[in-house]
Amino acid sequence: MDESAEQIEENFHFYIVDLLAKEYGWTIEYIQNLTLPQVAGLVNTIKKRKENEDILVQLNVAKGMNGKISSNHKGSNLNKEQELHDLEKLARTLGQKVQEVHED
Repeated sequence: MDESAEQIEENFHFYIVDLLAKEYGWTIEYIQNLTLPQVAGLVNTIKKRKENEDILVQLNVAKGMNGKISSNHKGSNLNKEQELHDLEKLARTLGQKVQEVHED
């Protein structure tokens, strides 16, 4: 059975509220007071950021699968510094934050 236009609109409303509440921690009331252009802009921004995050994950997977030892390998400080520099440059280009992870 096909959904009615009203059901589709209601489901879309819940999707948008859920997306913005999860992404930003906002209340339903706050989200419902946003204008349509604000909602559209936020949804578009979330989509672009997620796409960029997916690209970074794919780059890291591809880098790990190329059969070469990572320049992050312990004992390779010069290569590690260059790789960190390159990743920071890529992150800036994609508008992403750089987070350093320390292994214990």
